Amino acid sequence: MIKIAFAGNPNVGKTALINKIAGSDLKVGNWPGVTVEKKEAELIYKNEKIQLIDLPGVYSLSPYSMEEIITRDYILEEKPDVVINVVDSTNLERNLYLTLLLQELGKPMVVALNLFDEFEKLDFKLNHEKFDNFLGVKSVKTSATTGMGVDELLDEAIKIGKDKKDIKYSYKFSDPVEKELNNIISKLNKDNALNKLKEIYSLKYIAIKLLEKDTHFISKAKERYNLELEEYAKTSFEAIETKYEEEADIVLSENRYATIKGIVVDTVTTALKNRLDFSDKIDKVLLNSFFGMIMFFLIMLTVFSITFNGSDPFINWVDAFMSDYVGKYVGILVEGTPEWLNSLVVDGIIGGVGGVVVFVPLMLFLYFFLSILEESGYMARVAFLMDKIMRKVGLNGKAFVPLILGFGCTVPGVFATKTLENEKARRLTAVMLPFMSCGARLPVYALFVAAFFRKNGGLIVFSLYMLGIVVAILIGLIFKRFDYFKSEEKALLIELPPYR
Repeated sequence: MIKIAFAGNPNVGKTALINKIAGSDLKVGNWPGVTVEKKEAELIYKNEKIQLIDLPGVYSLSPYSMEEIITRDYILEEKPDVVINVVDSTNLERNLYLTLLLQELGKPMVVALNLFDEFEKLDFKLNHEKFDNFLGVKSVKTSATTGMGVDELLDEAIKIGKDKKDIKYSYKFSDPVEKELNNIISKLNKDNALNKLKEIYSLKYIAIKLLEKDTHFISKAKERYNLELEEYAKTSFEAIETKYEEEADIVLSENRYATIKGIVVDTVTTALKNRLDFSDKIDKVLLNSFFGMIMFFLIMLTVFSITFNGSDPFINWVDAFMSDYVGKYVGILVEGTPEWLNSLVVDGIIGGVGGVVVFVPLMLFLYFFLSILEESGYMARVAFLMDKIMRKVGLNGKAFVPLILGFGCTVPGVFATKTLENEKARRLTAVMLPFMSCGARLPVYALFVAAFFRKNGGLIVFSLYMLGIVVAILIGLIFKRFDYFKSEEKALLIELPPYR
């Protein structure tokens, strides 16, 4: 079996690409010991049995989040046959940073230039051969939407996976950095006590991690192999810091970005102006602290109004179908049975199931519109917009995403708090979540509205949802005063995807 791991930034179409390859056969679970979602699939392609692993979306391989640790450790320790690095072709400068980090791991890989159909719509031009030569890795143009390049990508991945040759990345750091890396490698090479460590990691990778003072890597080496590695890089770290007047990890990052800038400038011609103008014009309103909030409430009010009023005819149809047809037909079937059995089936089972089924159209309408808002890129703007408000309760705008998920169901909302880096922020968000009106409450609201406020149903349901948000904020304001929940949140850094 050929094991293929998919790695990439969030929102680059990684999972969509896997779905295009494997259909709907993805198995969803959790990575061992954590609640980070794990997706994998198996398929037969050209008589080859293939396993696809969807690694968490990450921007780097630094050990600052559980997703980054999972991705790095899986590639290095589980040793997939090949890594497919999925990148957003319309935003190469940001995406290629992870590509360089993956190259440093030294494992076989191929780059999927995804969203290439959008790339071409924006009038981008790519010198593909030159791009591959500069990057030192084979790349394939793909689109999960149209299926472009999917077979070619799999063919290339299988070919590289069968060769089982670790790659040597072609780019170099600046001369002073390369000099110090070689000094560290020379010291590491002479020490036989490091042999077990060298079986997993390349010498170049170990040197880079030591120069970056990667605490997770250093502590793991100490825990597993009883190795004290800091001394190998001490003089080199001081030399870099003296030369550049910056810490070594910053210098290495700047070197990588300089390499990426050179690759993009030399291989891509762009005409991005129109797309950026379109997004910028909309964001001037939607990200405005005053008008943005008004637009948010208007959009949500519209969603709930359309949901309630639009689903009403379907609800009536389902209700009539369950009572006039299903109920009567089942009643005829159980006619002559004991009264308790007749009542159990007709009033209990059919009545109970009908009472739930009748609200399915309502749920479908709500989830449909919420998915549109998410896929369009608007929900990322909402998180940014809510950052200032969330800081009042000791959180940042990123915490608003789990709270939004709470509208669908509280349980996945609680799971989503794992994306928050701060443990106390996770606790506070989890405490606020039950006050968000989940989908299970919508039928109750609908019954309440149908009985008392049928003419203004959408407005009443919207008000109930808003009341839940207000109560959640009040709870946050109260609980943030306790040390168990109080945290100093970092500034929010979030990607605002283009409107789609």
